[in-house]
Amino acid sequence: MEQSSVIPDRTIDTVRKLYSRFATREALEFIIYIVALFGVSVMLWTSRNYQWDDRFFSLLVGVPIIVLLLIQLLFLLRPQLKARLVPQSESESFQEKFSSSVEESSSGRTGAERHKYELYLILWISAFPIGMYFFGMFLVFPLYVFGFLWFFHGNVKLAILLSLISTILAYVIFVSFLDIQVWPGVFFA
Repeated sequence: MEQSSVIPDRTIDTVRKLYSRFATREALEFIIYIVALFGVSVMLWTSRNYQWDDRFFSLLVGVPIIVLLLIQLLFLLRPQLKARLVPQSESESFQEKFSSSVEESSSGRTGAERHKYELYLILWISAFPIGMYFFGMFLVFPLYVFGFLWFFHGNVKLAILLSLISTILAYVIFVSFLDIQVWPGVFFA
């Protein structure tokens, strides 16, 4: 007696094709782009009920990010399209030059340590817009600058000083000079 599969054969074939198409690094990139696309889409979806002034920040950040993520996904799924649209120099691309300079300046880190460091950077960069969306600019901005500098440079005094200076500058520029109402965050709106 044969057992019938809950998942249709067509879906299994599609998954196998995608799995065979991507190398491990490309599969990780694909997952990261999909998760980011989902997160930004959820933020935009929840902001649709806000007044226009409150929705402006979400739209200003979310729409370009969605467009860029879709372009990256398209390039990942169709490498021949990327090869046609993105010019490559005859010697080596900017990404290869950047990768080799990063590898040279890795200060003797192993590959695993470097990947861990890169993951920390991605998490920090992702935490900032998510934190600003939920908790607002003037709560997240100083905490983010302080935490980032302390985590990656280890100098608490410098982190406090730059956090205070950057927060004061942001307040003076946005609130005082430009008279822009800053995003208070979903929890404080």
